[in-house]
Amino acid sequence: MIPLYPTQQQPQTEPLIAGGTAVQAFYYFLRALFLRTGGASGVPNTIGAGLTVPASGLPLSNDFNAVTSAAGNAILANLQPGQSQGVLNLSGGVLTVAPFGSGQIDGGASYALANGKSQVFTCYQLLGNGSPSYRSLQLG
Repeated sequence: MIPLYPTQQQPQTEPLIAGGTAVQAFYYFLRALFLRTGGASGVPNTIGAGLTVPASGLPLSNDFNAVTSAAGNAILANLQPGQSQGVLNLSGGVLTVAPFGSGQIDGGASYALANGKSQVFTCYQLLGNGSPSYRSLQLG
């Protein structure tokens, strides 16, 4: 996932280089550009293939997640508004996708993803308790 910036953009009056050394804010800026363009591999998104969801659940940590075996819930990441996470269900049964914390998916507590289907979950706002509220988009 595209990481959140660790700091806000520095004020215009702060130098990017002090005494011949890049200041921390400049380093964060370059790091953000590097990661948004795919880092060393050139691929900006991460893939989790062949995931197994145990009965205790599995927090998803990749941009796109292919679940091939599931006994419990696939738990979406703690996304911020504007971030998305995709899930492909190849488990042979219905996969329950749960929001992070006490969040919501399409206004509900979880989402039942049919076998052979993929879904993109996008955080569009944070709830009053700070948990993400997701909207989903079916992709086939």
